Amino acid sequence: MKPRLLLILAVLGLTTAALACWDQADRSSGEQAPTTAAMERPIWEEDYILYSHEGAAELSDASMSLFFTKGATLWLEGRHDDASRSSGMFGMFFSVGCNDHVANVTFSAQGELISDGIAGTQKYCAQTDEQERWVAQFMDSAPRLSMSEDTLILAGDDATLTFRRKDYARSLSGQPWTIGRLIVGAGYSWHSIHPPPTVAFFQSGSLSLFDGCNTSSGQHAVRGDQIVLSSLQPITDAVCTDDKVLELSEQVRAVFADGTVQHTITADRLRIERGSGGLTALAR
Repeated sequence: MKPRLLLILAVLGLTTAALACWDQADRSSGEQAPTTAAMERPIWEEDYILYSHEGAAELSDASMSLFFTKGATLWLEGRHDDASRSSGMFGMFFSVGCNDHVANVTFSAQGELISDGIAGTQKYCAQTDEQERWVAQFMDSAPRLSMSEDTLILAGDDATLTFRRKDYARSLSGQPWTIGRLIVGAGYSWHSIHPPPTVAFFQSGSLSLFDGCNTSSGQHAVRGDQIVLSSLQPITDAVCTDDKVLELSEQVRAVFADGTVQHTITADRLRIERGSGGLTALAR
């Protein structure tokens, strides 16, 4: 059995009452999954990660994953077969980094995502608790789904979430990266400042870093999943007095000091690790 299905069954065991099956009248009410005629590709069996959002201040530093499986409701009941795969029902699974959430969903003729209730594991994570509550309410509010190429959009009355396919990966060079969270041990920290820190890597081997206060230039060389950094020198000398800006700029510069860092790129997200620290950034 696939690991993902084992997780689904475990979640069901915790929250059986929240996952009641849709009866035949529900299935024949006209709700159906979006077809490939309306989208560039089907949405099921694809991993998506949150790329951007509007009207969702609670998700300012969130890292969210989303997954749809065709026929997942009947999988949960142990009755998965070819008929269930064409029934128009999907399983929806999402996480903001702590708990795993699941729901049975169908789609209205207008593309609204109709959930029969959100269930999930019951861990408490202080860093993501408010984000999880907000996302669960949003996903249960019948947001409208649209999709083109590698982008999936869920639009609610007051907020819009944009996702990218997980296997859609940017290259390190070619665009600036907006630095989001700082990695601190097993957790994250972030001070929101404007303008935010950014870094750009160039094919020539140079890099440009704005740490939130000053701009510096340096050199880099990519060696597999490693980046060798060298010669970081300031090219501006602005005086910043805000304590939050000073703290953040110092931490950002420490990540890009001479030496070797590990990096991974998932869709539009860059993660750089240096010892127990590091940062995450988003391509813009």
